[in-house]
Amino acid sequence: MGKKNKAAKQKSESPAANPVQQPKKTITKTSGGSSTMTNWLIVLVAILPFLISGKQVDPAVVNRFIWLGVVVLIFSVVFFLRNNKKTLPAPLPLPIKIVFISSLAYTAWAIFSSINAVNPNEGYYVISRHLLNMALLFIIVFTVIHEEKQFLKIAKALVIVGILQSLIGILQFYESAFTELPGNYIPYGLMANRNLFGSAQALLLPFGILVLAQGNKIWKYVAGASVTLLAISVFISQTRSAWLASVLTGGIALILVCIFSPAQRKQWLIATGAGIVIFFIAFTFVLSTSSSDEFKRSVSGRVASFTGSSPDSSAEQQNVSERFKIWNKTLQLIKKDPILGVGPGNWRIAIPATGSEGTAWETGVYVPDQPHNDYLHVASEAGIPGALLYFIPWIIIGLLGLQVVRKTKSDESRILTICMLAGMVGFAVDSMFSFPEERIEHSLYFSLMCGAILGVYYNFYTTERNKNIEIPKWVSYSIPFIAAFAIFIGSKRYNFEIHLNRAMAFDKLGQSATVLEETEAGKTSFITLDPVGKSLEIFSGMAYKATGQTDLALKELRQAEKYHPNSYMVANNMGTIFTDMKQYDKAIEYYLKTLKFTPKFENVYKNLAVNYYELKKYKECVETLDKIKWQTDDYLSQLYNNAKALMTAQQPPAPTSSN
Repeated sequence: MGKKNKAAKQKSESPAANPVQQPKKTITKTSGGSSTMTNWLIVLVAILPFLISGKQVDPAVVNRFIWLGVVVLIFSVVFFLRNNKKTLPAPLPLPIKIVFISSLAYTAWAIFSSINAVNPNEGYYVISRHLLNMALLFIIVFTVIHEEKQFLKIAKALVIVGILQSLIGILQFYESAFTELPGNYIPYGLMANRNLFGSAQALLLPFGILVLAQGNKIWKYVAGASVTLLAISVFISQTRSAWLASVLTGGIALILVCIFSPAQRKQWLIATGAGIVIFFIAFTFVLSTSSSDEFKRSVSGRVASFTGSSPDSSAEQQNVSERFKIWNKTLQLIKKDPILGVGPGNWRIAIPATGSEGTAWETGVYVPDQPHNDYLHVASEAGIPGALLYFIPWIIIGLLGLQVVRKTKSDESRILTICMLAGMVGFAVDSMFSFPEERIEHSLYFSLMCGAILGVYYNFYTTERNKNIEIPKWVSYSIPFIAAFAIFIGSKRYNFEIHLNRAMAFDKLGQSATVLEETEAGKTSFITLDPVGKSLEIFSGMAYKATGQTDLALKELRQAEKYHPNSYMVANNMGTIFTDMKQYDKAIEYYLKTLKFTPKFENVYKNLAVNYYELKKYKECVETLDKIKWQTDDYLSQLYNNAKALMTAQQPPAPTSSN
């Protein structure tokens, strides 16, 4: 027999070629290729974290939100609305159905709770963001079900993202490059916020660990570099929640591997030990090469705050104290309405009414925009029932992941699930001290973790994969509708923020006519406030005031007051308008309202004193000025002395005693 015939015979007799010896479990493939859907997700994760623009009030939110909506829309059209692309090899297990039912129920509850909101319009963006994340989760689950083996490609893409994001942050830290990017305290990377940069980097760690465990030799080196750089960038972010999330992510992954994957225990322990040594060397290098004494003091202070040895007067301890104050005030909102909450998007509207004495925003310099705790945030806006509906899926997904880790015979599926479970723990911890729930890239990483676990659970759960269950039409059509609605809301917010940003810039330049043009171009009923509660009407109102159109100014500010009745900016400007109109009683009413929100806002005391003086309430004028340092201001000194003299003149003479 010739070599070719012999080889052909051996091939035909091999188990791989014999259909009788194939396992009963059959896998349904998409017609677009084995990794078509995965490639779409790679495009999503490779681009989204790098979208940033200084044109918006928040440079790293709305543009990413729109991009996410665009990808979800295209994906749903390509894979759900076209024929032969929207089937599952078996029905969804009940636990997975409960995850999506609970998420849909939360949406319905959030809409219902909007009836209790001061500003229901602010719910449009919050609800559309939740729906978009839910649609994304379904897409990820669907993709993993069909292409579980390809998920490693997504992790590899995120490894590269981690390297690039880390380098940007590290170069910012050394002030070598990228400092012109919009953001607050360096290093903020492409997140525009140092704390959010740290937490985003921490959420990339589980994907780097996954590639370290399952990649080939080259990718192991790349992933090792990514994990090291991620750890350094988390360290220099000085974000305690990100530090804790990173440690728990690595620790949980190691513990689960040691318990459920004995064959890899030794390898993981050695790798962890080597990683700790490398990180220690890297951290020492960063501390020794940093020329910033403030950074070194900040790091030591934050480390001390973990042990409780940080002095109460330190900035780090004051930051912790401030956080507790915000939490207590948020709890007050929850206690006030534990069922419906204040309505989606309305926390920043309701929280000033709880008072600001003793907080960072009592002087009017800062404005409360977040409670820095997603659990309290959701509960305050949607009530306790809404919070349960929102967070129950997290618990279910975690339990399903543990079931896979315990029972699966596939070591690849086990390690994938372990890494994603560890990442979920990191996200849950960060949510306790920060607000990753509202950030687009953070939610994307979390959705990937949850979707991977649900997809692996589905593949583990189903034993027969040949039924070709068609996705219900309402699901196929609702996902592109959700994406289109999100894009619409995103475009409205994009336009709003661009014109608000420009209006604020022209307001500083005193160009009132241009301010009015910008505010008119940006107004929409779908978005009424920026992330810190400013409306366009504040600036149009003051622009009308500057041009002498008092009636129009009052009209605009009344609309701003309707959107945010607890805004100290609105109340103070209303007081100014009524002062110009010589309605001093009304002006005093609004200035006193302003002081309820900002009791140490000195300008308000000055304005209030002037109005008391005009009403000949000299005693109140003097008492008001006594609350601030009027001695260094010539105008205030004259006002005080005049009021003091007139107050004395107003006093009736003391009765004379008769003999």
